[in-house]
Formats: sequence, C-alpha cells, structure tokens
Amino acid sequence: MVGLVALMGHAAQGAVVYSEDFSDVGEWVVIYDHTGSGASITTDGEWGSLHVDGANNFVAFGPLPALQAPTPYLLSPNYRYQLRYRVTGLTGSTSYSIEVDQFDESLQYISTVFGLAAQGTYVGESVVGLSGFPFDPTARYILPKITVYTGLGNQSVQFDQLDIELEVLPEPSSLIFVMLGAAVVGAWRKAARPTAKHGARKVNKQ
Repeated sequence: MVGLVALMGHAAQGAVVYSEDFSDVGEWVVIYDHTGSGASITTDGEWGSLHVDGANNFVAFGPLPALQAPTPYLLSPNYRYQLRYRVTGLTGSTSYSIEVDQFDESLQYISTVFGLAAQGTYVGESVVGLSGFPFDPTARYILPKITVYTGLGNQSVQFDQLDIELEVLPEPSSLIFVMLGAAVVGAWRKAARPTAKHGARKVNKQ
C-alpha cells in the first residue's frame, strides 16, 4: 500500500495553465454592467482593483479573448483542474464571485459556468476544485471572469492572483504495469544475488 501511494504521488503532475497576477490589467475589460452606471479595473503594479460606481449593481470583469488567449480545456477523468485565487481587500458594501466562460474549438462562446467561487466577501487565498461543475462536453477553451456586487455605490475589490492549475492523473492500467515491472525487477535482483550457501565458487588451495 505504501508503494502504491508513493507511486501515485510521483505519477500525478501539476502545472499552472492560466495565471493572472494583476500587475498589468490591459487585457481585462468590463464584460457586463447590469445598470450601466460605470465600472473600471486598474492596477498599482501589484494588485488589481475592480471598481463599481453605482449602487445595487453587479459588474463582470474578464480578459478579452482577442487580447488574452483562452486556456485549453479538456473534460477528462484524467485531467483535474482547480482554481486558485487571492483577494487582498474589499470595501464594506461589496462582494464578489468567480465564473468561467466556455468556448468551443473555434473559440465561439458557449456558456458560463457559475459558482466556482460563490458570491461572498472572503479575503485571503482559496483553492476550488473544478471537477464537480457542469462543464459543456464540447468546451475546448476557458477563461475566468470576476463579478463584483455592490450595495452602496463606489465599491472595490482587490485581487492579487488568479490561477487555473491542471493535474494530469495516470491511467489505472499504467499504474498496474509500472508496479508489476518494479516487482519483476525486484524479484530478478533477489534471485540473482549470490549467497553464502549457493552460487559462491569455492577455491581449493594447492
């Protein structure tokens, strides 16, 4: 069992497939402004500030596909995606949520997957697994977006990082073959090792 756990740990590989550190937000725009009262995204070189002017409004911010290439996405039991993000602050009458837009192989918009990060006010770092969300089987690319909700007007949320990570899991059959191979090699080495009783050549002195 220990060998299996260790083997699985070495076989799984993780990689960041999308990363936004908000040091430059030139590729991000206001995608949707519910009341049309105005919104903007700016940066101080470290944090991105998503600002909404009007009260009782919600505004979606995200990168334009024409400016920032969507992230390749494949719905597979061997591909495990997760969202990692860090919020550094927000004003007292606002909240936020995170969604993902899906695109087909021609980069045509399909739909939005809601609730990856449910509407809330948490400040800090969070990680959300994406396996349980209803992605479209025809989706081949994804891009994240952030929605900011206001009570009073002139509210902001500050983001420091937004990543999508991919872990590629090995096929179960591959694990079995690797384990069997290791067992065979181990048995062969044990059988080939000379012992004091067998396989040692005795030299007679003249």
